[in-house]
Amino acid sequence: MKKILLILILFISIPLFNQVHAQKVGYQGKRFLVNFDTKIDLEFEELDMFELNLIPKFFFTYSPNVEFILFKNATVGIAANYFRDSLSLTFNNQDYNDLPFTVMGAGIFYKQYLNKKNDFYQAPFGLYFNLRLDYLKYTLQFPNFSYEDFVIGGRFEFGVDYLVWDRLRLSWGISVGITTGFFEKYIYIIENQTEITGTLNAEISRRYGFQHKFGIGILLF
Repeated sequence: MKKILLILILFISIPLFNQVHAQKVGYQGKRFLVNFDTKIDLEFEELDMFELNLIPKFFFTYSPNVEFILFKNATVGIAANYFRDSLSLTFNNQDYNDLPFTVMGAGIFYKQYLNKKNDFYQAPFGLYFNLRLDYLKYTLQFPNFSYEDFVIGGRFEFGVDYLVWDRLRLSWGISVGITTGFFEKYIYIIENQTEITGTLNAEISRRYGFQHKFGIGILLF
């Protein structure tokens, strides 16, 4: 009887051990997520210099990404970045208005969840902070030629992830960031950068500086 009981305990313990182990390496044994994030930069454009009339302008950066649950309270991932807008500037003493302006790039990130008091909350949901490094290549299209360059950006984000039906994840976060273009604009005279480089670096740094993020993702497997 004791042998039979021991065998039953052994057979019950094996799946329980596997389940516990799976919980440690991923929520319900799942470790991969596919997400689509939208980052919003809000600005106010002055309508009339003689009156206090400001109109809001929203700039959207789209960032699909893939995330991997590394530890119980941490994930890593890779992401793409894309946004498109228009830009006006002066180059060679000539004014250009509404030039098409495109930014594309890729990034890597590390996300640390802050849930330590309750074992139920773990990656990929709960409060978190995110450290991210981005490569951003921009293209400005003139009537007769295009101008290309790139900047490197670093970002710190704080937010919260909600998991719905153990599969669908909703995200919100706020973040601050800085790019190499921010520093380059201060050595504009020393390196004799072109007017285009200085203007674009300042534009990207401004938009990269502060953002709200809304995202949706799926916990796949």
